[in-house]
Amino acid sequence: MTDEIARMSFEEAFRALQQAVDALESGNLPLEQALEVFERGMALARRCAEHLDQAELRVRQLQWGAAPAEAPPFAFPEDQEPPF
Repeated sequence: MTDEIARMSFEEAFRALQQAVDALESGNLPLEQALEVFERGMALARRCAEHLDQAELRVRQLQWGAAPAEAPPFAFPEDQEPPF
């Protein structure tokens, strides 16, 4: 992960990831450029996941105090799919 990506907020990384997906879905990139965009997209996705993991930890700490390891895992109701 580049320093640039490591410094991005969740919103910045997610916006850049959306742009990478759009560029790849257009099908107009030469192979080498598509691979570079894909590689950057994967780094952006990892950064977004880090932000989400940190947010989940904070929520668990607020809900369960200083022992988030004892908190039950987040779960969606059986009739509802995760939004991702």
